[in-house]
Amino acid sequence: MRNSTTFCPLRSVSLSLALLFFVGYGAYAQDLGEVLPGEERAANTIRGGIPIPAPARDRVRGEGPFDTLIIKDVMLINGEGAPPRGPVSIVVSGDRIESIAASAPDIAGAEIIDGNI
Repeated sequence: MRNSTTFCPLRSVSLSLALLFFVGYGAYAQDLGEVLPGEERAANTIRGGIPIPAPARDRVRGEGPFDTLIIKDVMLINGEGAPPRGPVSIVVSGDRIESIAASAPDIAGAEIIDGNI
């Protein structure tokens, strides 16, 4: 009968080499400056054999981007377990949420999307 606790030097060496390869390869690519800051996860995903989807195509219809966008009369779910809040109006300036208010503010030149539709 075979003892399952027997030390197998070949298995130990192959595991060590595999770990050294994966850890060493990741450090090597970053040391060469091939990976941009913030793209480490994508680089590791690609190295692992998982393809990254192609970027979205240019939009041929629709509107925007807008300098200021007001999305009014919507329910807000913050994703932290709190109950839904609303109806509220969300003001987006550039690519940031500027404010969340109970009523839509009057901002000249802002694009307004009505959430009641």
